[in-house]
Order: sequence, then C-alpha cells, then structure tokens
Amino acid sequence: MAKITALNVNGKKLQVDVDSETSLLSVLRNDLSLTGSKHGCGEGLCGACTVLIEGQPARSCVTEVGRVEAIEFENGKILNARFSRYHVPRFMDVPAIEVALVDRKDLPSAGAGETPIVGLAPAVGNAIFDATGVRLRSLPLVPKGLIQTAKCLHYSTSRTSP
Repeated sequence: MAKITALNVNGKKLQVDVDSETSLLSVLRNDLSLTGSKHGCGEGLCGACTVLIEGQPARSCVTEVGRVEAIEFENGKILNARFSRYHVPRFMDVPAIEVALVDRKDLPSAGAGETPIVGLAPAVGNAIFDATGVRLRSLPLVPKGLIQTAKCLHYSTSRTSP
C-alpha cells in the first residue's frame, strides 16, 4: 500500500508515515495527537468526527487519509509532483453503509426519502407541455389526457387545411 509522508493540517505541513487507506481520524488522533475530532459511531453518521477539508465538512472516520491530499498552488503554479496522480473521489471510495430501519412506536410516521419526488410530477408535466403544447394538470400524467387533447388539436388543424 502507498504511504503518506506529509499532510497539510491547519496550515502546517506535518510528517506522518501511514498507509494511505488509514482513516483520517486515526491519523489525526493517534499519529498527530490532534484530539479535537472524536470517535463516535465509526460510520460517519453521528458527526463527532467532522473536520473541514478544503473548507468542506467531512467525516474523518470514513475518509481515508490518502483521499485528502490536495492540489497545492503557489504563484499560480501546481506544486504537486504529478497532477496525473491526483485522486478524484468516486462513489466507490465511500465505505459501505448498512441501513437499519427502526420501528419507533413513540413517534408518528414520517415521509423519509419521499421529499425529492415532490418536484418530479411538475417537471414531467412541463416536459410534456414543451414537447406537445398540451398542459396536463392532474395525476397520473397518462397518455389518455394527452391523446384526447391531441385528437382535438389534429381535428381542428385538419379542418383548416385545404
């Protein structure tokens, strides 16, 4: 495994000798003796391990230290040895998260996960209107309303044609 030898922490370049897949939390607490970030759930859910990376909050318990290497600039020039080796994070870099549904009898039901679909119907309705000129205003947005309106439009345009 690749070794990380330098990290820029709080504006200081610090030397470490750890495997690049070691958690950032472990490096901060165990190798650099920086104990501001705490170990909580170990899955990045509770936020106890939150640190700022490039000004963005990140969960250090699930962030590999090799993923936080930043591109360094000075006077408009890149200082990193090879830009081609800069790692662009991808979804596969996030560790697997186990989902557990908890049945809370003491709380009323909540619509968890349903919020993003609120804007879907108007977006589809607007797309249909843009494509056909027919405004469908009730759900479900089915072809029946579209076909009926299209027949009326076709009938009215065919009567005006020579």
